[in-house]
Amino acid sequence: YYWLVAAIAWMRGGVVDAWAVRLPAAGAAVLCVAGLAAFGRARGRLAAGLTAGVVLATALHFTWLARIGRIDMPLTLAAGVAVGAVYLARRNGRGNIILLGIAYIAAAAGILLKGPIGAVLPAAAVGAHLLIEGALPPPWRGRACLRLVHELGLWWGLPLVLALTLPWFVWANTVTHGEFYRVFLLRHNVERGLGDGDLKVHPWWFYGPQFAADFLPWSLLLP
Repeated sequence: YYWLVAAIAWMRGGVVDAWAVRLPAAGAAVLCVAGLAAFGRARGRLAAGLTAGVVLATALHFTWLARIGRIDMPLTLAAGVAVGAVYLARRNGRGNIILLGIAYIAAAAGILLKGPIGAVLPAAAVGAHLLIEGALPPPWRGRACLRLVHELGLWWGLPLVLALTLPWFVWANTVTHGEFYRVFLLRHNVERGLGDGDLKVHPWWFYGPQFAADFLPWSLLLP
């Protein structure tokens, strides 16, 4: 995220102000909304895509996050692009290598933004969708698992993600004498994910009411 802020400041003569800090989040939010419309169009359901975009653009917490300088919105964009590209690659069958390539590049961008969670989020969404569709074979069905690995391009996609991210992580950890691993990866990924450390934690049921509040006014339609 700091790279994005620095790039915008550089284009504006080196001025680091509210515009430079917030524009990456605001721009990513606009692309999230436009991406939903484009996804609907790719599925032959433009009206549904436009409706989903309007709902997202007017949800309370989404618009709030789009106005502040935080990683959440670019991370949402990266995860959304990855999930959407994988879905279209499996659905359409045409140009699936290009779509899968986009998905893995988006996952790499998410990892550069937030660490391993940038890959965990889209992987969880894709895995849940495959499970609901009955397309996720159990581990003991080796041949079916291999077919899915080939279909998703994991044999070349994972090395691509590692090639785009690992050199930066190794370099950053080296020049910070291990602080990058301790703070960025261990504290903000592992400890926060497991609810350990000195960070605020909530019970699992907290996130239902929290989502209902964050997704206002549209959560009122869920019942």
